[in-house]
Amino acid sequence: MKKIILIIALMFGILSVTSAQEQDETNTVKNYLNSVKFSTLTFINGTFQLSYERFLKTDKSLEFFAGYTYRDNWKDEREGFNFEIQYKYFVFESEGRKTVKRLYFAPYASFHYTDLTTEDYYWFEYPDEYRYSKENYIIKSYRGGVLFGFNWILAKRITLDVYIGGGIRKTNNFDKDDDNYYGSDVWEPGYNGIAPRIGLDVGINF
Repeated sequence: MKKIILIIALMFGILSVTSAQEQDETNTVKNYLNSVKFSTLTFINGTFQLSYERFLKTDKSLEFFAGYTYRDNWKDEREGFNFEIQYKYFVFESEGRKTVKRLYFAPYASFHYTDLTTEDYYWFEYPDEYRYSKENYIIKSYRGGVLFGFNWILAKRITLDVYIGGGIRKTNNFDKDDDNYYGSDVWEPGYNGIAPRIGLDVGINF
């Protein structure tokens, strides 16, 4: 009987230690309240963008973005910067030993400034030759909307954000010389109206 009691006590002791270790590891993951991230999709379009996220509560965080754009090819040259703020509300969470998975939605607001120079080529019948016009635009864009995202923390330190959503863009476009309006499609800086949004950010927690 004493042996049975000793075995049961030993089993409970092992289970308690294991549970405590798992809880400590989970808490260690959630004790990192800061993140620095790199935006991968904007980089493809010529924008280097970083963000800093700070958890205010267990289910809320504030994230600041700053980016610099530079692209130069045979048809257009653009340079600019952007700032953005997101307030995240986490609505679902699943914890593991070294991972945390969260679903969230985030209202956002941003400002984008772009100095864009374009060259348009056209054909003249008389005289028979190609000509081109060169125009320089200053584009200021104010944007706001809502994002829905998935946040995955793995190996305690690495964080991954995938999000999709959209909102409204209000853009002021003008030529610095002639005040001509510059129009463009939804993926270009001069677009006005409802626009989609998609992102993939990778970073580290500390």
